[in-house]
Amino acid sequence: MKKKVLITCAVVLGVLLAVYLGFAFYFSSHYLFNTKINSVKYAGKTAKEALEKKYSPKPRLSAHYH
Repeated sequence: MKKKVLITCAVVLGVLLAVYLGFAFYFSSHYLFNTKINSVKYAGKTAKEALEKKYSPKPRLSAHYH
Protein backbone atom coordinates (compact mmCIF):
# COMPACT_ATOMS: atom_id res chain seq x y z
CA MET A 1 0.00 0.00 0.00
CA LYS A 2 2.78 2.42 0.93
CA LYS A 3 4.61 1.68 -2.31
CA LYS A 4 1.46 2.49 -4.33
CA VAL A 5 1.13 5.89 -2.62
CA LEU A 6 4.79 6.71 -3.27
CA ILE A 7 4.48 5.78 -6.96
CA THR A 8 1.32 7.90 -7.31
CA CYS A 9 3.02 10.88 -5.66
CA ALA A 10 6.07 10.47 -7.87
CA VAL A 11 3.92 10.34 -11.02
CA VAL A 12 1.92 13.43 -9.97
CA LEU A 13 5.10 15.36 -9.16
CA GLY A 14 6.66 14.24 -12.46
CA VAL A 15 3.65 15.46 -14.44
CA LEU A 16 3.61 18.79 -12.59
CA LEU A 17 7.34 19.22 -13.21
CA ALA A 18 6.90 18.44 -16.92
CA VAL A 19 4.07 20.99 -17.24
CA TYR A 20 6.10 23.62 -15.38
CA LEU A 21 9.17 23.06 -17.55
CA GLY A 22 7.03 23.11 -20.70
CA PHE A 23 5.56 26.49 -19.76
CA ALA A 24 8.98 27.82 -18.77
CA PHE A 25 10.49 26.75 -22.10
CA TYR A 26 7.59 28.14 -24.17
CA PHE A 27 7.37 31.48 -22.36
CA SER A 28 11.12 32.02 -22.47
CA SER A 29 10.52 33.20 -26.05
CA HIS A 30 6.84 34.26 -25.99
CA TYR A 31 4.86 36.95 -24.20
CA LEU A 32 2.77 35.80 -21.23
CA PHE A 33 -1.01 35.60 -21.10
CA ASN A 34 -2.90 38.93 -21.08
CA THR A 35 0.16 40.93 -22.19
CA LYS A 36 -0.77 44.33 -23.61
CA ILE A 37 1.56 47.07 -24.79
CA ASN A 38 -0.11 50.41 -25.49
CA SER A 39 -3.50 48.66 -25.48
CA VAL A 40 -2.37 46.16 -28.15
CA LYS A 41 -2.59 42.46 -27.24
CA TYR A 42 0.65 40.51 -27.62
CA ALA A 43 -0.19 37.40 -25.55
CA GLY A 44 1.49 34.26 -26.85
CA LYS A 45 3.45 36.06 -29.57
CA THR A 46 7.21 36.00 -30.05
CA ALA A 47 9.19 39.22 -30.14
CA LYS A 48 9.47 38.89 -33.93
CA GLU A 49 5.69 38.47 -34.29
CA ALA A 50 5.15 41.46 -32.01
CA LEU A 51 7.40 43.64 -34.16
CA GLU A 52 5.66 42.46 -37.33
CA LYS A 53 2.29 43.26 -35.78
CA LYS A 54 3.49 46.68 -34.62
CA TYR A 55 4.85 47.71 -38.01
CA SER A 56 2.26 46.05 -40.24
CA PRO A 57 0.09 48.46 -42.23
CA LYS A 58 -3.20 49.16 -40.55
CA PRO A 59 -6.37 48.83 -42.62
CA ARG A 60 -7.77 52.22 -43.38
CA LEU A 61 -11.40 52.94 -42.85
CA SER A 62 -12.94 54.74 -45.73
CA ALA A 63 -16.36 56.16 -46.15
CA HIS A 64 -18.10 55.71 -49.46
CA TYR A 65 -20.97 58.05 -50.11
CA HIS A 66 -23.47 57.27 -52.80
